[in-house]
Amino acid sequence: MLSIKQDSEKLDDKFEELFNSYWKKLYVIAYNRVKDKELAKDLVQDVFIYYLQKRDELILKTSIEAYLRKALQYQIIAYYRKHLINTRAFDQIIYQLSLQETILNHSLETNDLLNSVKREINKMPASMHTVFDLRIKDYGIDEISEKTGLSEKTVRNNISMGLNRLKKAIAEDFPNDYVTVFLIVSVLINV
Repeated sequence: MLSIKQDSEKLDDKFEELFNSYWKKLYVIAYNRVKDKELAKDLVQDVFIYYLQKRDELILKTSIEAYLRKALQYQIIAYYRKHLINTRAFDQIIYQLSLQETILNHSLETNDLLNSVKREINKMPASMHTVFDLRIKDYGIDEISEKTGLSEKTVRNNISMGLNRLKKAIAEDFPNDYVTVFLIVSVLINV
C-alpha cells in the first residue's frame, strides 16, 4: 500500500506529465484567440489550476485533451464576457462623467459670463446702464429713446460705448473665447 506522500508524488508526476504534454497546444490555441501572450498564458494556467483542483471530482467522457481544450474555450468565453461587460460599463461611466463635466462646465461658463456682463453693466454710467437694461429686454432704439428722453443718436452711442466696455471686460475674463462670447452677447443685445 502506498503512503499519502507517495500518492501525492504520483499525482504530482501525473499532473506534471499532463501539463508538459498539453501546455503548448493550449497556449497556441489561446494565443490565436486573444492575441496577447500574457493573457494566453494566464488562461491556460487557469485551465490547469481548475483541473488540478477538481481532478478528483471530474468524470471525463472524452479524452483529457478534448476536456482541456473545451475548458480553455470556456475560459476564453468567460474572459471576453467579463471584459466586454467591464468595457461597456467603463465606457458608460466615462460617457456619463464627461457629459456631467460638459454640463457643469457650460453652466459655470454661462454663470461666469452672466456675472461678467452684469458686473460691467453695473459699472456703466446711469443712462448707459438704463439703455442696456432696456435693450436686453428687447426694446427698440426708438422705444428706448422715448422711454429715457434721450435722442436716438445718444441711445445708439450709449449702446456702442457700452458694447466696447463689454468687449474689453469679456476679453479680460475670457481671453481664449472672447470673440465668440462677445458675439453671443451682441446677439443677445440685438445690435
